[in-house]
Amino acid sequence: MGHEWEIRFRLKNFGQTPAHYVRVAYTAKAVAWSNGKAAAPVPHEPDEQDEFEDLGSVGPISDFFEMVDEFQLNATEDELKNCTKAIYLVGKISYDTVFARGLTTNFRYRVGGDMGWDGSGEMNADETGNHAT
Repeated sequence: MGHEWEIRFRLKNFGQTPAHYVRVAYTAKAVAWSNGKAAAPVPHEPDEQDEFEDLGSVGPISDFFEMVDEFQLNATEDELKNCTKAIYLVGKISYDTVFARGLTTNFRYRVGGDMGWDGSGEMNADETGNHAT
């Protein structure tokens, strides 16, 4: 049985030039965590289960988009707090710049697992699978 989780995140262009034709594909997954390891989802080619957003252009340095979505995930607050589950947000941002086309940035954030959860709702950048800052 799933529990409803609201996940809110921001996409920001930290570059010096605008990003055009920005598209983000993302999903959230709950995974079991045992012995300090999890079957962590990896950014992948987007599929029909992902959420998609066409954002248009994102200006340099200070421009951002805030994304909010709800997911039915098989994880409870207690499971996150006692380190038996983790929730991952994984995705891929594709965009063009004046210098190159077809660029991508993968991201992977998580809460729970070996970090537990203090109830604040703040996710942490995962050690791998994450090009976002």
